[in-house]
Amino acid sequence: MNAKGELRLYSSAPLKRDATIWTQVAGPGDSTLCCRRLKVSELQPAQEDGVIAIDKATDQALISHLGTMPKDWPHTAFIGIAAIGAQLRVRGHGTRLDVTDAQGSMISADLCTSREGVHVVNPSAPAMGSRLYLWLGYDIEEPTCAPLGSQGALTR
Repeated sequence: MNAKGELRLYSSAPLKRDATIWTQVAGPGDSTLCCRRLKVSELQPAQEDGVIAIDKATDQALISHLGTMPKDWPHTAFIGIAAIGAQLRVRGHGTRLDVTDAQGSMISADLCTSREGVHVVNPSAPAMGSRLYLWLGYDIEEPTCAPLGSQGALTR
């Protein structure tokens, strides 16, 4: 989400029209709130100038989607995690998102920053490193990801 009121979402697969998007939003100060609901129909495919978001497991570019932030959401620059699917239960704790599907399977994701971008990491397997990466195009003064581990993976 950016200060211009644009909502940009990156996904590793095309969005299904019947899916629901649950996304973190900016809270008071620098906090993160969970979660607001969006319909897939509120987003449209978007073109990027170059690749700025990738799935590091496959080295494939993520699909970009663009929409307008709902008027009742805070209009401030913000990066959060979204869960996309049907019949999801979603809980958030700070930058972490826990998602349980209809079968009871749970997955967790957390955000951290390196010198140049944002990483989505699995908090239960930090040695695996980041899965998704968003390049910001500028240096981050105080990264939050732990330094590279012995196997070259980011750790928390």
